Amino acid sequence: MTTARHWPTNSERPARYVHLDVTDADQWDAAVATAVGEFGKLNVLVNNAGIVALGQIGKFDMVKWQKVIDVNLTGTFLGMQASVEAMKTAGGGSIINVSSIEGMRGAPMVHPYVATKWAVRGLSKSAALDLGKFNIRVNSLHPGFIRTPMTKHFPDDLVTSPLGRPGQSDEVGHVRGLPRQRRIVVRHRRRVRRGWRSDHRRPPQGPF
Repeated sequence: MTTARHWPTNSERPARYVHLDVTDADQWDAAVATAVGEFGKLNVLVNNAGIVALGQIGKFDMVKWQKVIDVNLTGTFLGMQASVEAMKTAGGGSIINVSSIEGMRGAPMVHPYVATKWAVRGLSKSAALDLGKFNIRVNSLHPGFIRTPMTKHFPDDLVTSPLGRPGQSDEVGHVRGLPRQRRIVVRHRRRVRRGWRSDHRRPPQGPF
């Protein structure tokens, strides 16, 4: 027997748009203050901003390199930094940092992207150990090659994929359990592909 699932309406799940430059600490502080002021508390942060730049490593433009570092890595750090005190006040929370499958391997021509996604993975691990005592969980997500506006000009064979093609955004849009899983402080990563994602078992104890 299948039970129909109730999905919240817009009135039950209000949203508030705030323009945010993720490389600007003051704008992060203002965004967090707006969230707390309008919704009463902050429980969940999703760091999803990311950009990519292409080039051969011997000739890579340093301005492009630094811009990717600033958005993908420093932006993620600033988001966590700005949110911590509000989550402590709320009694805990969940931070979800979107990395990439390239944070677990490598790919040609996207060197700063790969470097930042590895760094986001490591930053998530260290932050989880730092914030666990405050009931704040930290996860990193590692989607495969997904076709988005950022990757629309990339050839399908730029990176290998178990599907034999890039994934679509709606194929990784439902990773359930992260904000609601209260039993554990998550120190592991989740790799997301079409038709497969890691389960919700308790992770091994200790950093890894």
